[in-house]
Amino acid sequence: RHHHPPSAGREVAAWAGGGDPAIEEAAYLLEDMEARGVAADGFTLNTLLQLHVQRGRLGQAPAVLEDMGRRGVRPGAVTFCTLIQGYSAAGDLRAAEAAWRDAQAFR
Repeated sequence: RHHHPPSAGREVAAWAGGGDPAIEEAAYLLEDMEARGVAADGFTLNTLLQLHVQRGRLGQAPAVLEDMGRRGVRPGAVTFCTLIQGYSAAGDLRAAEAAWRDAQAFR
C-alpha cells in the first residue's frame, strides 16, 4: 500500500478527493500506471466508477464520466448499469432514470 497522496493530474484530481483512502490509492495507482505508459481504458475507469458507487460516493460519478470523455473512453453497458444500480440502491430513482435515458442515447 502506498502511503502518500497522489500528485494526480487534473482529470484524476477531479474525482480523487474527499479523503477516502481507497479512492486515493486508486488515483495513485492510475497515475503510476499512466506514468509507465499504460493508458486507462474502459475497464479501468469502470472499475473506478464502481469503487465510488460501492463507497457511497455517487456525487463523484459525473467527474469520472467527464474523465472518461477526456480520455476518449466511451461509456458502455457496464458504466450505465453501475450508475443505475448505485442510484437505485441509494434511493435516487430520478438519477437512476436519468442514467437509463443516458444509456439509451449511447446505443
